[in-house]
Amino acid sequence: MGVYSGFSPDMSTGVIFGVKLPTGDHTARGFDPDVQIGSGSTDVLLGAYHTGALDLTGDFQWFAQAMWQHEVATQNRYRPGSELNAAAGMTYTNWHITPTVSVAPVVQVELSNRGRDGGAAADPANTGYTRVLVSPGVALSVDTWKLYADVEIPISQHVNGNQLIAPVAVKLIASYNF
Repeated sequence: MGVYSGFSPDMSTGVIFGVKLPTGDHTARGFDPDVQIGSGSTDVLLGAYHTGALDLTGDFQWFAQAMWQHEVATQNRYRPGSELNAAAGMTYTNWHITPTVSVAPVVQVELSNRGRDGGAAADPANTGYTRVLVSPGVALSVDTWKLYADVEIPISQHVNGNQLIAPVAVKLIASYNF
């Protein structure tokens, strides 16, 4: 993936572009293609984001982003549905425990829409969904480490056909800045 953020001097607006390669097994016997670890497709990723301050001090920040994923090459008579994911939220960035440790609460609303799968090996009647989630979380910075955790709670969801869906999703991201 690549990011270009040179649209404004503060780099608050940008575009995201990339390619998802056909990694992950997509040939396990006895499983539908939509539940395999991989899809066997090469996909293009296109997105955009914008951030800004909600107050004069910049302690309250807002953000919005969207990402579209669409297959451009497929295998085994299976074409995964295109997907659009968008999020908008806000955070408070002025909680410093020490000069090198900070905590930032985050809340966001997420929208996901995935189209039905296609191709002879697909099951379009039982694929695709639309959902809206609310996601409270927290970001912790400790020196060069960054930790992020949230819980994604559905407030509206519609799945096509017969699909298993999780009642909530939990996310944890750890990163280290070299």
